[in-house]
Amino acid sequence: MVSRDDIKALYGEWKTAFPDLRVEVEHGVVEGDTVMQYITMRGTHEGPFRGIEPTGNEIAVPGVHMRRVRDGEIVETASVAGMATLLGQIGVELPIEA
Repeated sequence: MVSRDDIKALYGEWKTAFPDLRVEVEHGVVEGDTVMQYITMRGTHEGPFRGIEPTGNEIAVPGVHMRRVRDGEIVETASVAGMATLLGQIGVELPIEA
């Protein structure tokens, strides 16, 4: 479980690293109170991201958003991003040795 502040901090991290970040909805489905979206996040790596210095590389990262809505407000959210794709696009070789 995460709070609104946790979500704001996560989004802030992404916007700092990719200030031109935009989310394109490729497909969406609504069923009852639930909205599912297949997305692509696009932007330019212009700020530090999780210890990785800016590369200037363009990114196109697939992801999925789930939102549950009650009385016009989002009451539950879950998101998944293609982190392996993102890391490869900003020059990180996988697997990372621990």
